[in-house]
This record gives sequence, C-alpha cells and structure tokens, in this order.
Amino acid sequence: MYKRVLVPLDGSALAEGILPFVLQVAGPLDLEIELLRVVRPVPPSVTELSRDVVVEDVEARLEECRAYLEAVARDLVDRGVRVRVHARRGEPAAEIVRAARELGADLIAMTTHGRSGLGRLLHGSVAAAVLRDAHVPVLLLRASEAEARARTARGVATEAVDPSAQPVRVRDLMTPDPITVPPETPVPEARRLMERHRIRHLLVTRGDRLVGIVTDRDIRLNLPSPATSLSVWEVNYLLAKLTVEQVMTRSVITIAPEREARAAAALMLEHRIGALPVVDGGRLLGILTETDILRAFTRQGEPARAGG
Repeated sequence: MYKRVLVPLDGSALAEGILPFVLQVAGPLDLEIELLRVVRPVPPSVTELSRDVVVEDVEARLEECRAYLEAVARDLVDRGVRVRVHARRGEPAAEIVRAARELGADLIAMTTHGRSGLGRLLHGSVAAAVLRDAHVPVLLLRASEAEARARTARGVATEAVDPSAQPVRVRDLMTPDPITVPPETPVPEARRLMERHRIRHLLVTRGDRLVGIVTDRDIRLNLPSPATSLSVWEVNYLLAKLTVEQVMTRSVITIAPEREARAAAALMLEHRIGALPVVDGGRLLGILTETDILRAFTRQGEPARAGG
C-alpha cells in the first residue's frame, strides 16, 4: 500500500492545487505527507550602478522555504494529516527524485497545467523529468491557474465537503471483470500475466468461485535468491512446478459493491492490504485497489499518470 507521499510545492496556487487531493486521501488511507520545496541556485550577479557583486543568501532562501512549508503543514495538521517539511536547494526535478528516494516515498503527487510559453516550458520540463527519472509512481493532476486559485483559501488549498453529495460506492470505482487465473497456474505464467497487464494483484478462481489472491510480493518472496547455487535449468524446473495455489492467500478479505469507498479504504488500512475483490452473493464482480481510490480523488482534475 502507499504509505508515504511526496508533495512538491513551489509557492504558487497552481502547485497548491494538489492539496485538496492530499486532504481527501491522507486521512482515510493513513498516509504520511512529505512537503518539499526546492529553490534553484542563483549565480552571482553584478549591480549595474555600483558594480557590487550580489551573492545568493542560501540560508535565508531556505529559511523562507521552510516558513512557507510550515504554514501549509499547519493547515494540514489541523485536519488530522501527518506532515513533515523539507527545503532543498538544487535543480527541482533532480531534487524531487532524490528526496523521494531518501525519504522512502512510494508516491509522488504534483500538479501540471496547460499554460503556454515560458511557464509551460519550466514547469512542464520539471514534471517530465520527474516522470522519466522517478523510481516510484508519479501522479500528475492537471489544473489551470484559475482552477487552482478557485480551490485555495489564504493561499493554501482546501475543499469544502457538500453534505448533500451522494457517497462514492465501491461499484463506482472498482475494475469490473478482473483478470483471474485457476489455482494450478504455474507461478512464472502468473508473473508474466501481471507484468503484461501492469497489475500487482491477481485473483485466483475455481469456476466462478473466488479461492485466493496472489500479489507481486507473494511471487517475489517465492522466487529463488539470486545467490542460489542452483543451475538455470534447476531453477526453471522448480519454478515450473510451483503453482499459484501454493503461494496465494486463501483467506481473502472481500467487499460488497454497495459499500462506501471510504469503508473500503478503512478496510485496506486496517488489514494492510492493497486490493479488495468485490463480491456480491458469492459472485466475483470486480476488484478495487488502492490506486483506484487514489484516482477517484483526482476526478475534479485530470490525472496525467498514476503508476502502481
């Protein structure tokens, strides 16, 4: 499951457009939020009249960044979100990627936009570089400057909850007709299937009955160690004999399609799982993953990419 999300900000209303997403998902999914602001190095310059050399005051700039981030963090903390702040100096894309690795983030969430000209070039190039170089999934929320400002209050984005709004149900978010395999499926075949479809959870069925679930982690834990003394032929022989039934989880936690999505998120959190098969009257209807829930909270903007 996603546990720690890195949220890069640059002080603009556009960048803060990601904060409603943070407020909505952090509580239900018990996420830790790492707020990051990166300042670009400023080369020394010479004033035209006095010929004095002006040198960047690095500490002052970083302190200004920390003050800004702490103000944002206070608003999030008041709403029950766990937050830490980080100010760095360097090229934004490289520092974002480096911070994600050093802080142990398993998701980067940030905004992008449709502006043209220099603004698009600068901000777009950062987003593109992060997408290219990040070792974890990156979620980009598209929002125009006007949309971002409309969702901000005192410069920090918040979003009112409409008490009359209908709750989001599991059936609204689930992936219907999920990919399934029978229990006798060899593990290498299941692994290839997951890689081909870019999924991390595979449901195991016998006929129309759900009998288990296997994750990419289950498969990794059952693969031979790279340090094994076995030959390639011996490894392949053993893997061919290993079936999904031998590595799957049999006691599967499921959810009904009419349950609220918030209840599904709480169930995932309680049991530390990343997916719930959706079952109605013993019939498998679909699967709901943590990624489905994260995507749902970006529907007011357009998600450019969500990995996982």
